[in-house]
Amino acid sequence: MSTQDLFVIVGCEELPARYVEYSAKQLEQNLLKLLKNISHGPAKIFATPRRIAVLISDVASHSPTQESLVTGPPADRAFVDGEPTKAALGFARGKGVDVSALQIVDGPRGPVVALSVTTGGESTVELVQQGIEDAVLKIDFEKSMRWGSGNISWARPLHKLIVLFGTEHISCTLGNIQSSTQDEGHRLFSTPFEIQNAQQWAHSMLENRVYVDREQRRQVCHEQLTSLSNKLGATIKDWDLLQEVVDLVEYPMTIRCKFPDDLLELPPRLLVEAMKLHQRVFPLYNQSDDQLRSDFLVVTNHPFADQEDVAATIAEGNKRVLTARFYDAKFFFAEDRKKNLEDHGAKLSSMRWVRNGGTVAEKVTRLESMSETWATTFEADPNLVKRAAALCKNDLTTQMVYEFTDLQGHVGKLLAGFDGEDSKVCLAIEEHYLPKGADNEYPTTPEGTTLAFIDRLDSLQQCFALGLQPKGSSDPLGLRRAANGLVQLLLHTDTPMSFSSFLDGDLLDFVLARMKSYFQDAFGGELAAAVFASELDCPVSLNGRMKAMEALSQSENFTSMRATFKRVMGLTKDHTDTTLGEDIQWTVEAEQQLANAFIDVHREVNNLLSKQEYDQALQQLATLQAPIDTLFDSVMVMDEDLNVRHKRLSLLKAIANDFRQFADFTILST
Repeated sequence: MSTQDLFVIVGCEELPARYVEYSAKQLEQNLLKLLKNISHGPAKIFATPRRIAVLISDVASHSPTQESLVTGPPADRAFVDGEPTKAALGFARGKGVDVSALQIVDGPRGPVVALSVTTGGESTVELVQQGIEDAVLKIDFEKSMRWGSGNISWARPLHKLIVLFGTEHISCTLGNIQSSTQDEGHRLFSTPFEIQNAQQWAHSMLENRVYVDREQRRQVCHEQLTSLSNKLGATIKDWDLLQEVVDLVEYPMTIRCKFPDDLLELPPRLLVEAMKLHQRVFPLYNQSDDQLRSDFLVVTNHPFADQEDVAATIAEGNKRVLTARFYDAKFFFAEDRKKNLEDHGAKLSSMRWVRNGGTVAEKVTRLESMSETWATTFEADPNLVKRAAALCKNDLTTQMVYEFTDLQGHVGKLLAGFDGEDSKVCLAIEEHYLPKGADNEYPTTPEGTTLAFIDRLDSLQQCFALGLQPKGSSDPLGLRRAANGLVQLLLHTDTPMSFSSFLDGDLLDFVLARMKSYFQDAFGGELAAAVFASELDCPVSLNGRMKAMEALSQSENFTSMRATFKRVMGLTKDHTDTTLGEDIQWTVEAEQQLANAFIDVHREVNNLLSKQEYDQALQQLATLQAPIDTLFDSVMVMDEDLNVRHKRLSLLKAIANDFRQFADFTILST
């Protein structure tokens, strides 16, 4: 059967950066589902702000055909004296054939009516024609829009559809768009051209100032930024911005811009946040002293930005926008400094926290009362935590935070510093919002950690008491993130605390579910499930056990070890007694050797666990494999003598219980 490449291009108005790669991957998945019964090779995506494309190589022209025999009623009921009965006629009608197409074959209980049916053979071209619209329109966007007089919706208005199977143009429709064979490049450098195949398309697009390969575009951006910053004697720290910028441009051209030097008097974080979040430009830092500079780099999408006059116009535009914003910030900051941070907090009593949940001022009062109890948990100064709690939300009423919401906490830290507050209090005000994500930074002081923990804990407790827990995928109050924060803070500070020691009911179940999700992501579902069988709910203890199990699973003899311990747990799953008295009489030497080894190992394991030395504790338990295997080779555990059987099962059950402090080996398959 012949094969051809299937190539689909969808053109649209500029997509938000977060949708560019996502929509291309979604289109790829939808097309592969469309071809689920047709053989094909690997797929490749192309993605820019104004077009997404998918290339699927070596696609068969048809799905394979398959002959099968469908049987019906017994022959003696289907035909009487050679004439078809209602049974035969109904069977034929149900299969969409004439009764003459039926045949009689031998069945398990005698002759039956049958029909030879051919399935498969679907045409790739026809499948694509019928399914391409759904493949595009069923991409699930967070927000969609409608345009013109059509009745379809998408992330942005659609303008173009191109579908090629080999060199053949497949005529398709997408809403009121008829597929074509022409594309054009950059909107400022546009010359329509005919498309022959994916390789020629990508080459022609580059000639027309569009990098359709996202990874190639990212590399070009990185090279330009690195080269120009080095030329200026500067460094770039905020490379995380590149992930978004690469999806804002089709033909990256990097230029230098500059704002007035006097604006460097503003807090550096304000300048950086504004440059990154509002203008998507790259701040520069001195290579010599790491100080923020007044010049910055812009990755522009203008295909002629290498021309001096065009670059100057773009630089001036970026300077004007940022400068205006910075001078506004300078004014706001000066106004905010006219009052101390404590006075700013007066407005919190009129600021609602959550629906039916009182004011922010009331939340602050709760944090103050929680400070002393929780400060000792994290070895923090309770007086400093209480002071930080009293001030931590006050900057929410400042003009700076109103205009630059991402600076909450940071503005409070700066104003508290101007007021002469203790440096640990200032830092705790800023750090109580940390961590903000899975791979984010953490508080650096015990006071900051304590305040971060109780802020999340209070939010969870109050919202659950109000019945505001998340439902489905919706979580407008960020309670899943708050629960994740509790897990992360305990792990980061190595604080061995069980959630059941201070939570109960639905809230405990909710936090434990988030904890399990965290460990499943970190260690894999099967290993995490095996360790969860220990029924512990202390993140630090679970983390130590999972790391120990992960290390053990990578040892050379883990497969045989797993089989041994899995057998121990399987044999003893219904046995409960673990009595091993000193005067017990063993009948064979292998029993005695295993009992002696276990007594020593059990004592050492408990000692190591008390010191949280999980790797060493598990290694000690692993030494029991040899005497256990010797026992299995020497005796039948399920001996006919019930007393002998009971003693052996009790010994193995005691060993199994020690292993269950780490994991249930019966869950592990690899």
